[in-house]
Amino acid sequence: SVITGVVVSRTGKYKLLPIVGTLVLALGVGLLATVSVATPVALIIHELATNASKYGALSTTEGKVLINGRRVGENYELSWREQGGPPVAAPQGALGFGSRLLDVSAGGQLGGEVERSWEPDGVHVVIRVPLASIERVADSPV
Repeated sequence: SVITGVVVSRTGKYKLLPIVGTLVLALGVGLLATVSVATPVALIIHELATNASKYGALSTTEGKVLINGRRVGENYELSWREQGGPPVAAPQGALGFGSRLLDVSAGGQLGGEVERSWEPDGVHVVIRVPLASIERVADSPV
């Protein structure tokens, strides 16, 4: 079945995104970002979605992912919260490739930080990035 996610753009208009199979609900504030932000953000979303589909909420028909983006002070905060998937636990030992990729993309390339928590209902990841490192200045060329 097709479920629809909702993305709230910067203008306040809604965009509908068809998602097949599992519910992904995206809410939040959009940003005009520099071109250099596209690759790290794409890697972050791809890695989170891959893990969710292999091990987390998107691996079950009952699971869902709630994505929320918002401004918090001088930062942009992206929250990825999985619900309804199999039980999760914090990994033991060294971080895996995907976790290191998140840290490098959010921290190294965007100057932000990654916070992870393994809650009873699913993984919750919050990525905070300074607005100054991602927002495009209105007068600058695209």
